Amino acid sequence: MPIGTQTDNIHSSVKTHALYGTLMRALDKFEAFKLGGPGIVALITPANQTASDYASPVRTFLYDGVNGEEADTAGFVCISAKEKPDRAKNEFESRCSDKVRAIVVAETRDLPPAIVVAVDTVIQLGPIEEGDLRAACQSVLKLKVSANQARKLLAFPQELMISALRRNRSASEILNRLKSISPDVGLGRPMGEETPLLEELHGYGDAKAWGLQLAADLKLWERGKLKWSEVDRGLLLSGPPGVGKTIFARALAQTCGVFFKATSVAQWQSKRAPWRLAEGNACRFRRCHRQCA
Repeated sequence: MPIGTQTDNIHSSVKTHALYGTLMRALDKFEAFKLGGPGIVALITPANQTASDYASPVRTFLYDGVNGEEADTAGFVCISAKEKPDRAKNEFESRCSDKVRAIVVAETRDLPPAIVVAVDTVIQLGPIEEGDLRAACQSVLKLKVSANQARKLLAFPQELMISALRRNRSASEILNRLKSISPDVGLGRPMGEETPLLEELHGYGDAKAWGLQLAADLKLWERGKLKWSEVDRGLLLSGPPGVGKTIFARALAQTCGVFFKATSVAQWQSKRAPWRLAEGNACRFRRCHRQCA
């Protein structure tokens, strides 16, 4: 259902309206379902959103404009990253498993097997984009925001930005208020910009296959089913700037659920590097047995 045909629910807040936009964009990947066809869809939230954030947009998408009998054939469930597998499975079975149309909104891809085999497709929800925010501000607050202003607004922590978005304030005034609280934010990459998962990248061949195997091995190691010595930790990517080496590394870290730090050999060798030890001292990092010169 396109924005503009739904009830006042979507127009109740900028956040809800903007997230509805991201929901519609994600469902473009399952067009038959978006147009009213049957199916069960699992939607994975961006890192900065909770599953419950999407409850209102999903409810509107599934139920707005349908009668009582049709409403009974649809269901949805929100699953947090901390949800116990048994509880998530039970919630899904009670709300979605017997429905013609259903949506599972989850904060993790590590879903119970009963849900994995039931869903027809898994789709990664994207972050709120400039267009989503501009449309939401116009619809909810009657506030005109330029693309450049929207980009700057999205660089601030989301809840702080939402709090600053008020009626009868101009976009410039809102930005000034935000900068007075967080002067160092708002100049770089939007905080909501999502790092892709490795499985979503294309064109990396054997490197991608290796990365996916590494992610699987790390899960086995965490569960105590694989020794650390059996985890392959060796990969060297080479090529000129701009071919996607850093994107691959970021995506690999995202899939593995680990922190990523972009650095360089020059930084490693710098005397100011915090991880560099005095000459002749043994490196104290766990699982490292080399000497640091």
